[in-house]
Amino acid sequence: MSILIFLIILVVLIVVHEFGHFSIAKWAKVGVDEFAIGFPPRLWGKKKGETVYAINALPIGGYVKICGEDGASPNDPRSLASRPRLIQAAVLSGGVLCNVLLGWALISLGLMLGLPISDTAVPEPYTLAHPATVITSVSANSPAKTAGILAGDKIISVNTMRDPSISDVQRIVKDSAGGVEFIVSREKTEHSITITPEGETGKERTVGISLDRIGTLKLSFPNAIVSGFSMTTRLIWSTFSALLYIVQSLFSGTSTALDSVTGPVGLVGLVGTARGMGIIYLLSLTAIISVNLAVVNLLPFPALDGGRLLVLAVEGILRRPLPRRATEMLHMAGFAVLICIMVLITIRDIHNLF
Repeated sequence: MSILIFLIILVVLIVVHEFGHFSIAKWAKVGVDEFAIGFPPRLWGKKKGETVYAINALPIGGYVKICGEDGASPNDPRSLASRPRLIQAAVLSGGVLCNVLLGWALISLGLMLGLPISDTAVPEPYTLAHPATVITSVSANSPAKTAGILAGDKIISVNTMRDPSISDVQRIVKDSAGGVEFIVSREKTEHSITITPEGETGKERTVGISLDRIGTLKLSFPNAIVSGFSMTTRLIWSTFSALLYIVQSLFSGTSTALDSVTGPVGLVGLVGTARGMGIIYLLSLTAIISVNLAVVNLLPFPALDGGRLLVLAVEGILRRPLPRRATEMLHMAGFAVLICIMVLITIRDIHNLF
């Protein structure tokens, strides 16, 4: 089921992205030859006007074919290559814009339904309802992992202390001479789990969990739209900052630079966790992935929208188009590098599963 939900999310995000390119191309009266959901072989197709609308058999995304998007036919009035560079940039940016808008819409919808968020992310002047200390991640091979603690577990009590704060949990773990009894809520069922921390009593004793104080924020429609926009902009900035850190780590030779990057296999696991926690968590995860997809696509790397925008900017500075063969080879090389990175991340994800 998690794989099916992941495929649905993937198709929605990619189709929304391609719809962004499609809609701005149509607005600019650039020729659009095909708009398809999925990849061939084709199951169904219908031509309306100049565009073929198709549904294909492989449900792993979608695509749009825009006339002249590869720089061909610069003298054809339907071709993207024949349009001013500002129009070309707008068409190339349409996918990123739609992914950001989708993220904003989903976050706003979550706020209207009641969005679980960290107390550190609550916009002024609102307060959280029913805040609780929640386990956000569990380290591999840790005492918590061995004992059966899962990410998403809500802590009801620790050694009989009800509704402990993050500092309470840390203090009890540090000072306990033996096992620590956690009572957690998981899928509306309480579980009593005893964990024996690592380390010496009174010093750096750990159980291998990350914690956050999470509650529900529910807002009216106008407030949800405004706060959703604010949260989306912060998410964009935090995603950009994380990508910048990864790039800096790679150039500095840090071997763990890609440890925070999750591939398709890892995303299936995240989708499964979010599904178990409820529809609001699934909406939130989809919003985060959509915004991440937008930011990644803006990177000035060949084969990505950002790489194409960079080529367009260089052409604008030179006031002439770059050789078509050279740009095609550049984007093909970039695509090959991206595929290699994705394969490596997928292998690491599978390794982590076992």
